[in-house]
Amino acid sequence: MDWSRFYTYDIETYPNVFTIGIVHMDTGTRWLFEISERGNQSAALAEFLTELMRTECRMIGYNNEGFDYPVIHEFWRIWCERGSVTAHDLYLKAQSIIDTPWNDRFRNTIWPRDRIIPQVDLFKIMHFDNFARSTSLKKLEMNMRSGSIEDLPYPPGIPLTVDQIPLLVSYMCTDISETCKFAREIAAQIEFRDGIEDMDATNFNDTKIGKEFFLSELEKTGVQCFDRSSGRKKPRQTPRLSGIKVSETLLDVPFITDDLKRMHQFFSAQIIPPDQTKGVFKNLHATVKDFTMHFGAGGIHGSVSKRTFRSSDTHDIVDVDVTSYYPSLAIVNRWFPKHLGDQFCDVYQELKTRRVSYAKGTPENAMLKLALNGVYGDSNNKYSAFYDPAYTMSITINGQLLLAWLTEAFLLQPGFEVIQVNTDGVTVRTAKTDRHQLDAICTEWQNRTGLELESVDYSVMAVRDVNNYISVTVDGGVKRKGAYEIDPDWHKDHSSLVVQKAVSSWLLDGTDPTEFVYNHSDPYDFMRHVKVRKSDKLVWGDETIQNTTRYHIALAGKPLVKCMSEDRRIGVDVGWDVQVCNRAVDFDWKNLNRRFYITEAEKLIAGLG
Repeated sequence: MDWSRFYTYDIETYPNVFTIGIVHMDTGTRWLFEISERGNQSAALAEFLTELMRTECRMIGYNNEGFDYPVIHEFWRIWCERGSVTAHDLYLKAQSIIDTPWNDRFRNTIWPRDRIIPQVDLFKIMHFDNFARSTSLKKLEMNMRSGSIEDLPYPPGIPLTVDQIPLLVSYMCTDISETCKFAREIAAQIEFRDGIEDMDATNFNDTKIGKEFFLSELEKTGVQCFDRSSGRKKPRQTPRLSGIKVSETLLDVPFITDDLKRMHQFFSAQIIPPDQTKGVFKNLHATVKDFTMHFGAGGIHGSVSKRTFRSSDTHDIVDVDVTSYYPSLAIVNRWFPKHLGDQFCDVYQELKTRRVSYAKGTPENAMLKLALNGVYGDSNNKYSAFYDPAYTMSITINGQLLLAWLTEAFLLQPGFEVIQVNTDGVTVRTAKTDRHQLDAICTEWQNRTGLELESVDYSVMAVRDVNNYISVTVDGGVKRKGAYEIDPDWHKDHSSLVVQKAVSSWLLDGTDPTEFVYNHSDPYDFMRHVKVRKSDKLVWGDETIQNTTRYHIALAGKPLVKCMSEDRRIGVDVGWDVQVCNRAVDFDWKNLNRRFYITEAEKLIAGLG
């Protein structure tokens, strides 16, 4: 990627100190500007920003759309107004942003058309602004295996002495370096967004890219997605205020077993309040031949537990998935948000067909995949132009019932064993001599539903439960889920990955976990992470340490405890002493207690039966 016009930056604000660091992504050249008792460099900063504008450069930050850039924009406004800016001016702006309620956060947004310099926000690109994926830069530093993890050296909101400023600047420079590092980690994401034509998707997360592209394609065909009569862009919607009558879109699924017939009848009788679609179905399940399927707003799931399956000369393990399940359900059955009309389905079909024409890995294929997958979830978003909860429920309920029908067919076939059903697929173990029966069931299901199935053969599937398992395809591809992941997403916990790696090596190569742990040489795979809220304390022995901390289990260490604001004390890794290693150089192989990691690996192995 060409970084020549990208500059990474970070700011720190205190009542009497403002400082900003800027690094050129291509050369690594660094500039520091400060407004404090030591001097006012606002003129130099204004000149630098002017040069970035003149050369059409972009600034990269972490949550900079939400915090850093509005402060910079305020700097520019004040500078243009009176030719000088104080640290207190910028501190007041920063505090107003911090004090803004979450549900009013857009009040501080400076929209792209009004910005003096385009912004790239890594936080927004990765959808870390979603509550379930919320991720701090400190957590990323741990997940990126940084050499040092540092919390802010001084409490926010207090005036600093001149002697304290250098440490603050050092801390800021570390944050800029880590932001640069993460930008390089997700360079492909940034480059993909730059390659999207006809839409400024710079800071869109993947889901938003898909939704916006789909909307633009709809509007090209004449579908009115927004009402602009008031001069504002208001999404058209179908809120279904009188409730959602499920029977109106419920498919006639020919179940054989009584429990699934009962489930179909239950859904047929439902009238769902539109504001209760996310939690309306609880404790719904049906059992066929001792295999229980659970139904809910998030999709069907069911699984054996604590079992490991291996293919052999006599038996296959086959995973059968529905191709583009949710989009295909809408296309085949002509389901659509009512206000968008049935042309919605035509656009859906055209995008699905167009995607096949592009090779996997191309930006076009990626864009169309996002467009196909982004619509369903947004149909239950009351702020979206796709909003029609009846459409959501038609996909959710029928999708589960059709997959339950396929699962039932497998369960009733002599010699078949269903291992798992989950959202859009079923995994089955069957004798090789019965493989033609599996193919026949799939063909019959496809003919009667109009949907397509695709399959992959596994050599191994080790299952703790529906959300935690390892599967290996016959050509060596490995899929790890939940507790068994060795390469978690950035927003997840990357603590002590040596445990999951030991389990994987045991399953795939037969390596004894004790042998693996003792021979493993990557110190970061032994490190663990803990974080407490700003209002709480983290205590190591008798010492209060920083709220975001990295550590390893130690032979000679001290206990780690979370001290909550309500005077509650919660032990971390109770029964084991730890050694803090926020500086990676403090990791001590001689003090490493490998028994902890071996014990944890053995627990995961026991979970596989």
